[in-house]
Amino acid sequence: MVLLAGRIEQGPYRCDNSKLEKTGATNRVITVAQRQQADLHRNGIRHGPHGSHAIRALYLPLGAARDYLAHHAGQVLGVVCHGLGEPPGAPFIAPDIPLVEVAMPQLGEHALLEIWSAEAAVTTGRSGNISWARTADCLFGSYRLPAHENDLEAGTLRAYREVFALLEAQGIPSLLRIWNYFAAINADEDDGLERYKHFCIGHHDAFAQHGRLNAQDIPAASAVGSRGGEFVLYFLAASREGRAVENDRQVSAYDYPPQYGPRSPLFSRATQASWLKDPQLFISGTASIVGHASICLDDAAQQTTETLKNIGRLLSLAFSRGEDFSLLRALKVYIRHERDFPVIQSVIASTVGRDVPCLYLLADICRSELLLEIEAIAGES
Repeated sequence: MVLLAGRIEQGPYRCDNSKLEKTGATNRVITVAQRQQADLHRNGIRHGPHGSHAIRALYLPLGAARDYLAHHAGQVLGVVCHGLGEPPGAPFIAPDIPLVEVAMPQLGEHALLEIWSAEAAVTTGRSGNISWARTADCLFGSYRLPAHENDLEAGTLRAYREVFALLEAQGIPSLLRIWNYFAAINADEDDGLERYKHFCIGHHDAFAQHGRLNAQDIPAASAVGSRGGEFVLYFLAASREGRAVENDRQVSAYDYPPQYGPRSPLFSRATQASWLKDPQLFISGTASIVGHASICLDDAAQQTTETLKNIGRLLSLAFSRGEDFSLLRALKVYIRHERDFPVIQSVIASTVGRDVPCLYLLADICRSELLLEIEAIAGES
């Protein structure tokens, strides 16, 4: 089974103050072809309701992170340090726990650590360039491209081959969520092709070679430009499949037209793991895009508003409570220009409230005209 093409019927859009208006004479709307859900039993798995343990992602100040790690030894899947240089958390992070270092400066008053944990016993290991930790049902892994590698496309292909080999060896076949970070994402290589587009080629080729171009096999993901450092990725996988959720305000990324590169980006708008003891929705990096076009250009406040509309739509498609921002557990916000941080933070606070943990990062977005990108984790309990 191959990717089912989306049917796109849309007019151009523009951002006018706080309203999104269609322009042009046709007044057409966006539709996306309905996708059939893959057979969830093809691997012989029978899904019981909420039969697994809980998985959590926490954004904690360093002091609280130290206490959490001390009191949850043996249950930590991984730790992600953003822009902290020599990670302050390293001395109190067990050496066998996957530690991801991302060259993205944090914005805000307090530095935060991102901690992934499970309500179950965790075992750890290393396979090639991947450090991993797992429970019976879930696996967290981190990969860092070796320092001598400088071909992003080929390096991405090799990285994902390692990821898929590990998942097969561990019997954890389903990717739920992936993060990809690399420097100079908008810069052109010597051949004139943007580095992000080279990444997409390597990424697509890896999925194709391993028979993972079924729409239901494509996980939620982010690909964001770091401010230096090596190519790193980390991921969450499981023995059971998640449910891919697409946004009917947007063309599915893997159905983008050729103007965006030789290979379309491969990610679902969100992945829902309803079989977890604490069901969660992993929302991909989301931006001010309607249909396949970037909108609200040069306006950080309006791009934030439009991005949150896309996130709200995913919430309404995944949960019976509809577009309810109280479902959000955590937000990670990538901001291109530090000067836009106050207005972006203000729009987010006024829309989702101030109780949702937010990690703000200085980063480059995959399209040069986009000023921010937001990813999220949501759940009902």
